[in-house]
Amino acid sequence: MKDLVLNVGNSTLGGAFFEDDALVETFHLPSRPLSDVNFASFIKGKKIRHALVGADNLNAGHVVKKVLTEHKIAHSFVSSEKLSVVLDVEKPEEVGADRIANTYGALYAHPGKNAIVIDMGTAVTFDVISKMRKFLGGAIYPGLYMSAKALKDGTDKLPLVPIEKPRDCLSRSTVGNIQSGLYYGLIGSIEKIIHVIIQSRFKTDAVVVIATGGLASDRPDSLVSAKFRQDLEEDLKGIVHFFEPDLTFVGLHQILKELNIRS
Repeated sequence: MKDLVLNVGNSTLGGAFFEDDALVETFHLPSRPLSDVNFASFIKGKKIRHALVGADNLNAGHVVKKVLTEHKIAHSFVSSEKLSVVLDVEKPEEVGADRIANTYGALYAHPGKNAIVIDMGTAVTFDVISKMRKFLGGAIYPGLYMSAKALKDGTDKLPLVPIEKPRDCLSRSTVGNIQSGLYYGLIGSIEKIIHVIIQSRFKTDAVVVIATGGLASDRPDSLVSAKFRQDLEEDLKGIVHFFEPDLTFVGLHQILKELNIRS
């Protein structure tokens, strides 16, 4: 029997199967909109003990619930309540399921350490986590695909460009200009936000910086090329200590274990 965890994001549904503490399989599919037939194809015939769903996309979350119910798979949804970690923010109920999962993942993977998780998906989120098992908040920044689409949709002449590192920061083409702004804008934002958070919150205390999410993935089903992932890791060297693309899945599995809802 396997455990299933689902990270239902704004653009992508990510799923992972665990046997005991070992991650044995992952899958990703579009979540806007989410096809119930497509999702069902990944779970059909699998012996699933329990599914834990972290849903930050409400419509896709409803589809997931419908399919799991039809297949008679016991399931629960991540909630801000009944957690061992403290959501030390103004409105805990507003903290996304993915950010809660990242908190659990960081505390499990790096016990006894303060952490900042950079989750690079539709949005880029910075999750700040205390070694005292507290989520302290963070920052949210538009992701590369969102930014690229906004430039196309908000202008008359700018095209939608592939997400790549340009050959030169000083580009001589429109496409290269956009790619340069997107790529180096992301790098610069990460550098600055991490610096300010560390100076304001961890000036005298050590902190590990972890990258996760779609842009940090090196799996075969990654949404970006291996070259882009290598470029990103190289240009963030010295800022990001670990690239852990499965951190959210690991965190969801830890929540599943904590809730003691395995049958």
